[in-house]
Amino acid sequence: MKFRALALILLLALTACTKEETFEVNEKEKITDFIMEVNNGGFNQYFFNSAGDDAVSTLEILKRIEALASAKLLEDAISRFPNSTVPKEREIRQEILEEIDPDEELFEDLDSTVWSLAEDPESLYDLYQNKH
Repeated sequence: MKFRALALILLLALTACTKEETFEVNEKEKITDFIMEVNNGGFNQYFFNSAGDDAVSTLEILKRIEALASAKLLEDAISRFPNSTVPKEREIRQEILEEIDPDEELFEDLDSTVWSLAEDPESLYDLYQNKH
């Protein structure tokens, strides 16, 4: 009996480890990821990494919480993709970035603006959550 239970636990653990897991990042994490990636390596890094998977929904969140300066920058960055469309799939997005921004200069003007923003989207998110 103990062997069967142990085998079942092991089987479940292996299945969980080998199964491709997907999970929904919560809204505040999306904002935090956006801020951390852009402040660390600019918009190219944001879009190149997995945080860029959520660019469109992050933009919607920024607008809703009235982090309008951040939203404008992200909107401008998104508009630099072909057809103003950022693929959710990381590999496709990376291929496009390598085509449109091989020297990682496409977003430099936006990158330098981010560092001078006075708003704090994480605080604005908390305020929004407290009101709603």
